[in-house]
Formats: sequence, structure tokens, C-alpha cells
Amino acid sequence: MARRRKREPTLDESVAEGAKAIARGISRLGSLVVGAAKAPKRRRIQADYERGQREHEEYLRRVGQATVQSFPQYPPQQPLQSYIPREHSVSDPRPLIAAIQEFQPATRHSYELPYQTALHSWLEAKGWDVGYEERKGHSRPDMVVSGRFAIEVKGPTTTGQLHTIADKLLRYTQQWEYVICVLFDVQCNEGYYEEWLRGVSLQFPKAVVVRK
Repeated sequence: MARRRKREPTLDESVAEGAKAIARGISRLGSLVVGAAKAPKRRRIQADYERGQREHEEYLRRVGQATVQSFPQYPPQQPLQSYIPREHSVSDPRPLIAAIQEFQPATRHSYELPYQTALHSWLEAKGWDVGYEERKGHSRPDMVVSGRFAIEVKGPTTTGQLHTIADKLLRYTQQWEYVICVLFDVQCNEGYYEEWLRGVSLQFPKAVVVRK
């Protein structure tokens, strides 16, 4: 059987194929040129990023040092049980505080209301003018003595009870000369209580805390 002879391309076909080959070569050359041009740009971007990282870390280091240096240094404090202001600019609640400290309930109370009632009777027997849940604005403490001192009783005193006292102090200290917080049967962590008590003494100069 005779072998078929391969057809020779025409002149036009040869020219077209050559043009395609030239185009492919130009395309590859262009890719190489573009890739070579992008490499320095990538290096510049990487260098800018690393420089930015170093500047940011230096900024954080400086801010951290300035913040630490700006904190006041407090001397060590002894554990506290009650907070009573030493000086009073408006009126002196210390006689009232002394009467509260003298109070000893006849029995251990598991609820606030019986304790409040017993303390109320005790103060009246001592000659104090004691009102019960008198309202001023949106504030209504458990007792008001002589129209000047608000008394708030909490107990058994848990961490949650301490949280509510902070909210009441924000309001009560605007209405009365002093706010006396009477805490009985404290059941929270002692370290937490001492930290809370220091916070009260720093933030509420018109507040008095008496722990029973």
C-alpha cells in the first residue's frame, strides 16, 4: 500500500504560524519583564511592612512605660474591717456609728428585714430620730437618721450584695450627708472584701462601712 505524502503548508499558512510563534515569544518575554519589575516592588512592600511593625512595637513600648510611670505608688495597707472617715466637713456621724457598733442582735438573722427592725428599735431606744425607708428623688435607703444620715443594711453579705451597694452609694451620697452601710454575716472572700472596701474609701468620701 502506498504511503500518503504529507502536505506541504502554503505560504500564507507558514506566515500565519510564524506570526503566532512570534506572538507567543513576545508574551513570554513580557511576563518575564513584568515579573522582574514586580520583584523590587514586593521587596519594598515587605520592607515597609517590617518597618511599620518595628515602629508600632516601639510606640507600644513607650506608651507602656509612660503608663506604668504615671501610676501613683501607694504604701502597703493593713487589712480593713470597717471604713470610718477621720474628718467630717458637714456633720459628724461618729456618735451614730458608735451606737451601731454597740448593737448586738439577740439572735443570728438569716434575712435583712429582721436585722433592720432590731437595729431600728435599738437606735430609737438610744434616742435617735430614725425614719424608715424615706424617699428622696429615686433613692430610698433602709433608714434615715435625723434627716441627715442614710443607713443601708445588707446581709448575709455576699459578693452580689457588695455590687448593689456601689450602685446605691452613687445615688444616696447625692441626697444625704453621709451613707452608713451596715454589713452583717459577711460571706464573700476576704481578699475581695478588703479590695472592695478600699475602693469605697477612695471613691465615696461620704460613705461609711460598718461590718458587724
